[in-house]
Amino acid sequence: MPRPIHDRLASRLTAAVLLATFAAFAHAKPVDVQPAADGQGFTITDTRGRVHAFDAPVERVAACSTFALETLMAIDAPPVARFHVPPVYPAEAEAIPVVARSHGTGPDVEQLVAANADVILLHDVFHAFADDVQAATRTPVVLHRVDSIDDIRQHAAMIGTLVGREAAAADMVADIDATLGWIDRAPATVHAPRAVSLFGTNDAWFAHRRNAFMGDLLDRLGAVNVAAAREAHAKYRSLTPVDVEQLIQLDPEVVFIVPYGGADESVVENLINHPAFGALSAVRNGRVHVLDGPIYFSHVGPRVGEAVRTLHAHLYPDADAPASASAADAARP
Repeated sequence: MPRPIHDRLASRLTAAVLLATFAAFAHAKPVDVQPAADGQGFTITDTRGRVHAFDAPVERVAACSTFALETLMAIDAPPVARFHVPPVYPAEAEAIPVVARSHGTGPDVEQLVAANADVILLHDVFHAFADDVQAATRTPVVLHRVDSIDDIRQHAAMIGTLVGREAAAADMVADIDATLGWIDRAPATVHAPRAVSLFGTNDAWFAHRRNAFMGDLLDRLGAVNVAAAREAHAKYRSLTPVDVEQLIQLDPEVVFIVPYGGADESVVENLINHPAFGALSAVRNGRVHVLDGPIYFSHVGPRVGEAVRTLHAHLYPDADAPASASAADAARP
């Protein structure tokens, strides 16, 4: 039965937002933190090359991204305001005042003014609004984004410096590195499974290339990402358009699905119920896995260890699990 027209329209609008999100990433650069030239304080160069000078660590931060929120909570420096991107993690963050936002108008300036923040950490997808928000609030707006584990390390260090919690941020990164270190020490004789990570809506599906966060995880876990070198979308360089017929040609052994919006079960159902989907080796062998979308897309951050362990279990079901952060803590002198 065809989906109702309003459902199809909503799905197309969601796809449009998805593509607009990745378009915003096309010209982003890594963040950089440097001591000030005079030795007093430090400077942060954000993902759009905008330089911000700070005389000392700040106390009041508006976390306008889930990465900023989860990182600040993880290093015991709760923000004074946050974006609401469900599910909120950790639960204690629910009590933090919310700043509304939309992709069409950006963050709510009045709510940011009311937060009286010393700095605003804003996701790069809203870069077009950064200068206006900075002027209206008279508050530095530091743009950031995370596409890889290396980005997590770099951004965590930046936030740690910003709030004077460098040691706590280093501990957070050490927990991530403990998990990755276990993987690096694993035997190299294990078969490298051919895998693909799919991301999309009912009307637009993409596979993650090597330069996407999921692509980075697959590469680090030793899987062969069958979409790694496929031609990128004209604007969205971390994605490659893909349909079921192309998937059959790639024939991955393992399929990961990260539906945009996470909660829309019809997205997954419509793909899995496609008449040709059953021809995939992954389907025949029961190796299609629907992931918890947030920690692989919208909530990329401190919980990357959880993401790595989940992917590892699906890729290598007969292997030992990577060490958890708690195990890494126990092993420290």
